[in-house]
Amino acid sequence: MDTANFVICPTNGNVLQITGIFNALSIQEFSVYSSTNATTLMNLNLSTPVATTIAITSMSSTIISGTTEQLYASLLDQYGIDILPTPTFSWTSSDPLIATVNQSGLATGIAPGVATITASNGTLSGTFLVSVTPQVVCPSLTTYSGIVTIDGVPTEGVPVNLTNISTDFETLFALSGP
Repeated sequence: MDTANFVICPTNGNVLQITGIFNALSIQEFSVYSSTNATTLMNLNLSTPVATTIAITSMSSTIISGTTEQLYASLLDQYGIDILPTPTFSWTSSDPLIATVNQSGLATGIAPGVATITASNGTLSGTFLVSVTPQVVCPSLTTYSGIVTIDGVPTEGVPVNLTNISTDFETLFALSGP
């Protein structure tokens, strides 16, 4: 801890002396004295931040299987304020078959389902529920060329491509030509 003295000279001639004990992160004590009547105008003792909660945030709580999502952890004090500098956290997943997480908080969706990601520091931990959704697979395309009859009229001599677009639900055909 270091002590600092500041002197403020307002226009009315009353010199105010401000004395504080501080460290690089916060002011611990703060006093204001008046030179006119040599009395203390204000004493303020600030409490030391006490870590009480770990909060985890992310842009999304849903991860597509095979993709990643960055999670962020914050250590909060008794007033809900970030304690800086941010400490390191130990990250774990409740179900690594659904989602994994590395020690930087990068979660990876493995398979559809729900997993709880936990960030810990000392005796404190915070959790974040991650929902992994299946990856959408694009339908396969197969192109056939040949003679096609449209409304009973053969398309012989006219190049036509018939494309089969298959999905799990239905089969569609797209017809294209010159």
